[in-house]
Amino acid sequence: MQGGFLVAEVPVNQDRHADARLIAAAPELLNALRELQANPNDPRAHRVAFGAIAKATGESA
Repeated sequence: MQGGFLVAEVPVNQDRHADARLIAAAPELLNALRELQANPNDPRAHRVAFGAIAKATGESA
């Protein structure tokens, strides 16, 4: 580094990736929760919710 100095170094870790996945999946998670609230006994609503959770956690549904 010419003419400067290092103030801080922030390592990139898995938490940032997990946070990004959760933020990206937030609208889908909210829709899935609303669907479950409206139709708690509908198997399709449960599948949608499981898919949203998988997206948020980076797992496959």
